[in-house]
Amino acid sequence: MKSNTSLLATLPSHYKEQIKKLSTEGLETIFHDREKALEYAKKGVEQMEPANRNEDYIIKVAESMQILARIVLEERGVLAKS
Repeated sequence: MKSNTSLLATLPSHYKEQIKKLSTEGLETIFHDREKALEYAKKGVEQMEPANRNEDYIIKVAESMQILARIVLEERGVLAKS
């Protein structure tokens, strides 16, 4: 299995650029606060994918956001690598 860092390295450059713009504080909020992650996921789904506005999909998006937040925080040295 690839390490988190190598997973980020495989992303297209436009995703890497967007990830660089994310604040550490915002990522920590998403990682540590499930309710906030769900709130942000719901807003994002409503804006970007209104046809997928169902609870199961929003939960999956929030979980994915939390995983990505953990990976980026680990790469930035804020969290210990798991």
